[in-house]
Amino acid sequence: MRLLAPWPGWRSRQLSLDPKPLLLLFALLLATAACDSAPSNEERGFLYFGSGRYLGKLDLDDGSSTIAANAGDVNIVEVSAGRGNTLLLGVTAPGGYLEVDRILRVDVATGRRTSLYTGTKPRYLPGPNTVIYDDGHQLLTVGLRTDTPVVYAHNQNALTAVVVISPDEILFEVRDEDAIRIFRYNGRTEFRDELPQLANVCKLNTAVWIAAMQRLACEARDSANLLLVSVDGQSVERIPLPDGKRFRPLAFAAGQHALILAEDWQSWLAGRPRVAIWMYNLDNERGERLFRHREIGKSVVYSKL
Repeated sequence: MRLLAPWPGWRSRQLSLDPKPLLLLFALLLATAACDSAPSNEERGFLYFGSGRYLGKLDLDDGSSTIAANAGDVNIVEVSAGRGNTLLLGVTAPGGYLEVDRILRVDVATGRRTSLYTGTKPRYLPGPNTVIYDDGHQLLTVGLRTDTPVVYAHNQNALTAVVVISPDEILFEVRDEDAIRIFRYNGRTEFRDELPQLANVCKLNTAVWIAAMQRLACEARDSANLLLVSVDGQSVERIPLPDGKRFRPLAFAAGQHALILAEDWQSWLAGRPRVAIWMYNLDNERGERLFRHREIGKSVVYSKL
C-alpha cells in the first residue's frame, strides 16, 4: 500500500495518548447509539390480521409485515384468539353462486389449518373450553358436550359483535328491529343477562376488553369519542386523545398497559383513506403514532410472539 506524502511544511511527531479516555468515549457512543435505536417500548409485540387469503403478522417494533399462514381459497374477514398457538378465522369461501361463511382454525407455529364450522364470529372461551360462533340465526356454543346449546336466537344476520371479557364470559350485540341490545353470557354457567345501559353508550363492534381495569375501550354511541366503560354501563370515562382525529380500538397490550389504536385519515394528495397505527399508554395518558399507514383491516389479534 502506498502512503500519501505528508503535507508540505508538516512535521511529524509521535503522540503519546492515554487509551482510557478514548475507551470511555467509545463506550458512551455505543450506549447512545443503542438508546437511539431501541424502541420506546420493549414489549411492543405483533398484530395478526387478515389480508385476502393470507394471515399477516405486523411487527409493532419495526413495522415489517410477514405472512404467518395461507388460509387457502378464502377471504379472511375476522381474526380471533384460539387455544394455545392457534387463531380462529372467520372467512368467506366460494360456494357455487353464493359465498359461504366458514370458520377455520390456524396454528401460527406450523401454518396448519383446520376447517371447523359454517358460521361467523368465532370466539374461544378457555374456562369451559368452548368455541362460540354464529350461524346467521343463532349464537351457538360447541365444547365437550355432545349437544350444541343455543346462546341466543335472533333474526338473520342480526348479531353484530362478540367480545370476550373473561375466560368464561362474552358480550354480544344484536340489532333487534330499531333497537340495539347488548347481552352478557357465561359459558360455564350458561347464564345470560341484558345490559341496556352499556348498549346506550358503547359500540361493541370495535370494543376492546381491558381486564386489569374491568373496562371496555369502545367508540361512543353518540359521538366520535373513545370511552372507558364498565360492563354495567354506569361508569363512563372519556379517553383524552388528540382532537380532530378519529380513532378506534384494535387491541390491548396487557404487559404494556397500552391500547393499540387505528386512526382513520385521508390523504389530501391521493384522496384515499389511510389507517395509522397508534399505541396509547393508559398509565401516563400518552400516545405514540407507530406507523403512518398500514393495511391491516378492522379485526386483529395482539400477541407478544
